[in-house]
Amino acid sequence: MGYDAHRAKACALATDGDVDAALAELNDGWTEDWPFPAAYAADIARVRFLAGDYESSLGALELALHGTDRLDPQIADLAAAVAARAPRLRLRAVRVVLGGGTAWQRLRNAAVTAAAR
Repeated sequence: MGYDAHRAKACALATDGDVDAALAELNDGWTEDWPFPAAYAADIARVRFLAGDYESSLGALELALHGTDRLDPQIADLAAAVAARAPRLRLRAVRVVLGGGTAWQRLRNAAVTAAAR
């Protein structure tokens, strides 16, 4: 079973509320070759988001974004989704998206995250 299958199973487990099993599933699929640490951190953020653990999702997103030159739009979208679901975390989510990507991406993602509803 490849990593993508492990990721899909992890997302299903997270949706059912079994975060520990979901994280274990991601870990079982991780190899030296794939995914890269930033992609793995993004998957952890997705699992935590699906389970409703928005604060921990942002923590994982911080690791995924930190110092990246270009940002995957799906990661920025996840930060905006956290801000929409947990408005008390909006400012933190904006700070997270300011942590990576080009200057233009940082500006755009901060605006989208701040306005997320």
